[in-house]
Amino acid sequence: KSKKLFINTVFKTFKYLRVYGEKGITVEEALKRDGRFLDLGNFELFNIKDNFHTKPKEKVDGLHEKKFKSEINDKISAVLQQRGTSVTGGNIEEISKRLREQYPDLKRLMESRFSGLGSYEKALDLRREDFGKIEGTFSEVHRIMKMLELGKSVCKVIVEGKVEGTGFVLFDNFILTNAHLFIDCIEERKLTEDVYFTFDYVEPLPHAKYHYFKLADRDICYNNDDLDYAIVQIEPRSTPDQLEVPPGLLKKFGKKPANGHGCILGHPGGALKKMDPICIIEKENREQAVISSIGNHRDDWFVLYAIKNGLKKEPFADVVTYNSFMYHGASGSPVFDVCGRVFGLHTAGFHYEFNNSKHRLIEFAQPVRNIFKDF
Repeated sequence: KSKKLFINTVFKTFKYLRVYGEKGITVEEALKRDGRFLDLGNFELFNIKDNFHTKPKEKVDGLHEKKFKSEINDKISAVLQQRGTSVTGGNIEEISKRLREQYPDLKRLMESRFSGLGSYEKALDLRREDFGKIEGTFSEVHRIMKMLELGKSVCKVIVEGKVEGTGFVLFDNFILTNAHLFIDCIEERKLTEDVYFTFDYVEPLPHAKYHYFKLADRDICYNNDDLDYAIVQIEPRSTPDQLEVPPGLLKKFGKKPANGHGCILGHPGGALKKMDPICIIEKENREQAVISSIGNHRDDWFVLYAIKNGLKKEPFADVVTYNSFMYHGASGSPVFDVCGRVFGLHTAGFHYEFNNSKHRLIEFAQPVRNIFKDF
């Protein structure tokens, strides 16, 4: 029996329903304020265009004019049904009984996946320890102050009527970002759409005043293949108030680290500027990191085969990988090492497709030295 979604069944006759939500609130809050929906419980939205997931707690910023389909999840029932056991009527005692029955097998399965680390508990301890190191590294005041200063050169990129992303000043008034932001608006190496840049999108309205920089010209230098970078020139002063372009980060470039910690500064979801400390996933550990992220699909040989082969292909061979909440809207963000050197251009995430949906696994950055050599 399908779950009722609407207060009134008349709304089921419409193919789409427009929902309004002010910037800063979550998807869940916007749907509750709308008034047409019943309690959706645990749900996800899927972008009709690319099938990427949008969680209930994600901000509505950056979702303007996008179309979604919804999926209601009953996590417990779904897990049990995948194991060949169905639960009807929502009987809590029956659910608890089934879970207890499955626990010994589940524990053995989880421990077997961490055999190289000794035990599941040891693996968790190592991950907690690693997280603690990241948190400790980027909680030092001097490092935070350095990141905030460097962050002044990071900007929000707005391709009018299309997409939002992130970029940063390379040198003078040249901006480095990802080429895929402009994929539909380049003809003969010239931009066909208006693009705007703002460096002070750090506080919400009405407490802030934003200054926008326009393109100096429509020429664009880009590589839309493996490196996925674009360089454009902006006006040297903003409107209004004629603010100058912040300092470039070219002198802050550093080599690609094999491991360790880092930090991304960008505008995920087109939101206010954010900072995300990361832990670099070594090349030899990528496969295990990805497999541990795919949940119930890790026993699906087809999914595992696709992931293992995908990781061996370009452009993943020479990138820097990590886990981050920075995805839509953060493309083009600089990735810094612990010394404040830019080593990467946050580009995309590795994902796999299952049941016509895309699931993100780990993110990656293109080494800026590779980009500079190509440029």
